Amino acid sequence: MTRGSVMKATTRRVPPQGQRRGRARRLFGTLVDKLLESKHWGEHRARYWLDAARYGDTHGIHIDNYREMYFYRDWVIDAYNDNKPFDELVVEQIAGDLLPNPTLDQLIATGFHRNNITTNEGGAIPEEYEAIHAKDRADTTTNVFLGLTAGCATCQDHKFDPIPIAQREFYALTAFFRNTTQYVMDGNISDPPPVLVVPRDEDRDRWQELRALAAETDTKIDERAAAVDESFAAWLTSSQYRSITNPLEATLMTLRLDSDPQLRLSRSRGNGRRSPCTTEQRSVSVRAGSPRCGSGSVRGRSFPRSRSTAIRRFPCRSGCITRRT
Repeated sequence: MTRGSVMKATTRRVPPQGQRRGRARRLFGTLVDKLLESKHWGEHRARYWLDAARYGDTHGIHIDNYREMYFYRDWVIDAYNDNKPFDELVVEQIAGDLLPNPTLDQLIATGFHRNNITTNEGGAIPEEYEAIHAKDRADTTTNVFLGLTAGCATCQDHKFDPIPIAQREFYALTAFFRNTTQYVMDGNISDPPPVLVVPRDEDRDRWQELRALAAETDTKIDERAAAVDESFAAWLTSSQYRSITNPLEATLMTLRLDSDPQLRLSRSRGNGRRSPCTTEQRSVSVRAGSPRCGSGSVRGRSFPRSRSTAIRRFPCRSGCITRRT
């Protein structure tokens, strides 16, 4: 500003207090919506839930081998990003597999109870760790979903929670978590059974179709197996088995025997060993449908069945294949 210039004071009109508050609310709401729309919102909030669910990518003890649990982690993140209702969040994690026709995501949610520490240490007692796993699941369930430190009732009646828990009640609760096919010992492998196959997102529809088809096929197999005894008894009663015909057509079958020149076996003299075979290629032919496989031909030369001819039989659909030795 040069000498002699006139400085003009500028004034800014301050809006009323009510307008300022309204604008602040709008800006705050815009910021919240922006944060909630970010995928990182679910990642941030899921950290707290995964800690409570004792999530880990390893077994947690002994060799501490890698475990594939990241599908459950992704399920929790998606639940936050999709704003899943809390009642669905609870039910699917505790008993998603017991829902009628559970979806793949509902089965993944049950990984909540597969986050427990496992081991395969040589000195571990399976019965002891079976009780430890059941206690862990009861502790986690009551702590996460009920806000109770029910684990204190492991040793005595717990009187200081808002809902007192008797020791007997705590161990009755563990019975819900002993009804599982999970192995007590993890075998030091990354995927101790039972496991769930999770296809890629673009293959999930086809996967569900195959699951439905497999279930339908299993049902048909079970129904057929249950009807076999009745059908077989009816077949025996009809005496149809007395007139069974050979299912093969009356065509000539050829069995080629290629022997190794280095494998020259000595002639069997009643000792039960295999009879000798020549080092040349031989063709043994029998006619299917023949009531007796007592004769055949070797390299075009027919031979009758006699006392001096050793006949060996091998199971086949036509009854037997005769070979001259």
